[in-house]
Amino acid sequence: MERKDHFPEDMGIRHTVNFRGLGGYKADGGRVIKKGVFYRGGEMESVGKDPADLKALKSLGIRTILDLRSEGEALASPDPVPEGTDYIRRCAMHFPDGSDLDFSPQGMQQTRRRMEEVMALLPASDELKKGLTLFYTLMPFDNPAFQELFRILEEGRVPVLFHCTAGKDRTGVAAMLIMLALGCSREDAVYDYMLTNECRREIIEEAVRSRKTRDPGVSEEIIREMYGVSQANAECTLDAILEKYGTFENYFEKEFGLGDGRIEALRDAYLEDPSN
Repeated sequence: MERKDHFPEDMGIRHTVNFRGLGGYKADGGRVIKKGVFYRGGEMESVGKDPADLKALKSLGIRTILDLRSEGEALASPDPVPEGTDYIRRCAMHFPDGSDLDFSPQGMQQTRRRMEEVMALLPASDELKKGLTLFYTLMPFDNPAFQELFRILEEGRVPVLFHCTAGKDRTGVAAMLIMLALGCSREDAVYDYMLTNECRREIIEEAVRSRKTRDPGVSEEIIREMYGVSQANAECTLDAILEKYGTFENYFEKEFGLGDGRIEALRDAYLEDPSN
């Protein structure tokens, strides 16, 4: 994962973390993803409170904001929505019964209780008991947020900003799906996912220092996964797709109706010759 051939360009937005584009990655047919089309990020409320940041955000010409958070998270930390930008909220992480995982301060107590109930149903030896692995295996399927994302792409309502609270889990999976749909390699999709650990490095290191002092029983590995991302989670999401559908092509066709013609149209719309 240590490469320097692709690293987030500076968008001039200072009061949020993990805000970056997907432009420049190698994709189908030797083409690359166009810059200035896909933006991924975390909590955006602080951007709206800073005039320079808000100006930088407006300069990107974002046509659609897709908020991947729960209703509670969005109410606790509302997005700045520039004039002329459509705002859509669809939570991208759910319990097996379809209800939203709510990571807002008010919703965390209930979320923890529900997660304990779900985990209690699993065999004690089941690997899914580790962290949020179960939810990563559920996320790519029958997900209204990702269905909305690909509708936005097919309808050309771009540039699009998709984000959650930390811009790492729900947002990270959404970014991987876009990249795979456009013909990027699995390796590059996971690489972009893992760049979150670079973008959130200061937050992660501070969390390690403070949590190890406050909660000495919690391992450093768990702390880093809580505040950053784990490659194992990314891989288990992609493995779950392949286990169910066999290929990523079948997945995009069955989940989003992106058969050969429609997925080629997406690639023609959002890829370009690298020499341009």
